[in-house]
Amino acid sequence: MMRPPRRTDGPRRSDGRGGGPPSGRGPGKGRPPQRARKGPKKLSGTTLAEHAYWNRVIEAKMRIRATLKTRDEVEGTVEYFDSNFIRLTREGEPNLFLYKGDILYVAELGDA
Repeated sequence: MMRPPRRTDGPRRSDGRGGGPPSGRGPGKGRPPQRARKGPKKLSGTTLAEHAYWNRVIEAKMRIRATLKTRDEVEGTVEYFDSNFIRLTREGEPNLFLYKGDILYVAELGDA
């Protein structure tokens, strides 16, 4: 049984299954190497002071009062925080996840 000759003319296929003359280049070959970016390094935009503050509040189990942009006030202890929100644990009420962008200010009420 004879196989038909391999097609070598015509447009190349992008999936690497032939369709054109072999180039001898595999994926990633033939590209110039990426150069290291020169210039000043971009700052991360944070001093980690906020991170240290929330860690101190959590370790001290300090009660806080958070005033939101809507002027609502909620009280409780912070058990977890992240770059976007804090988890406020309240007694006798449901726990809250507060987006940091929705908080106007935080007042420390003392230890729990």
